[in-house]
Amino acid sequence: MNRGIPDSLDALRLANSKPNPVNIAGYGQKSTHLGYLSWILNPYRNPLANQMINILLLQLEENDYTQNFEQEYSISVLDCIFNVNHIITNYKLGNLKYDIVLALNIEDIPGEFLLAINIEVDEASRDEQTYRELSFQLGNTYGCVGAIVFCLGTSSLFTKDSTWGGFTRINFNVIYDDWIKLIRSTSFQMRLDFARQEEPQPPVRFMVDWLDSIALECARANLAHAFIVKNISGKRVFYTKYNYRRYDQPFAYTFPLLENELKSAFARLDKFNFNGNWAYAQHPLGAVYKFYYWGVGAVRLRAYQV
Repeated sequence: MNRGIPDSLDALRLANSKPNPVNIAGYGQKSTHLGYLSWILNPYRNPLANQMINILLLQLEENDYTQNFEQEYSISVLDCIFNVNHIITNYKLGNLKYDIVLALNIEDIPGEFLLAINIEVDEASRDEQTYRELSFQLGNTYGCVGAIVFCLGTSSLFTKDSTWGGFTRINFNVIYDDWIKLIRSTSFQMRLDFARQEEPQPPVRFMVDWLDSIALECARANLAHAFIVKNISGKRVFYTKYNYRRYDQPFAYTFPLLENELKSAFARLDKFNFNGNWAYAQHPLGAVYKFYYWGVGAVRLRAYQV
């Protein structure tokens, strides 16, 4: 069963030395996650799928989709229990494509409802304009209850609200925390249910493998600063030993720490955004400062007023 999130660089290196099919296929490849999630969210392959989807729906931000649903049915999306009828990957709606679309039903409410899910890892595979178009298309689609974007790598750091249009961003650490609680609370019963089958098998091994890979990404984010400090101290370590996908990924994951430092150093700067390679801060009077970092072994910070 899931081994949890490594809490040290040595534990992370050891965990990454063990084979995980998600990492072997390529954690940084969106297609890898698309394949796994198409199984994880399918109730015919995963007995916890409906519960996992309803946990996701609790994260939905209030927007046009949820408001239209509430006006139509006089009930909040958050108060409904959804079940999956079927799942479609690479779903085309007009000229636009969504990674996953779930067709859902609700007890005592007729009709079929749609939940769209997109997947991003380190860099957004669609630009802001495309996400606005995707959101607009869904807004004109009857029965859409919401749209979610899974941010499974450094895309989780993008703080610019307009990046995702009407999609609710759910980061990998939130997915892990919510789903692992569910799995741990039901794992014993799942083992009993599978043991009663004619051909017993491990409880949904593919789901455990995927969550193990998410746990390792949580560790890479948590330990990024420790990785950088270790390099600065003269103990050069290769980023690939910890399965960082690029040499600058640890620097990206230190952005929350950098943000806190900037807030302390520039008390009058009140708005921060991250764009994968650089950060900028907005002064209340309108001036913009850019902060960025580069290089291996040291974080160098410069500030420019533009």
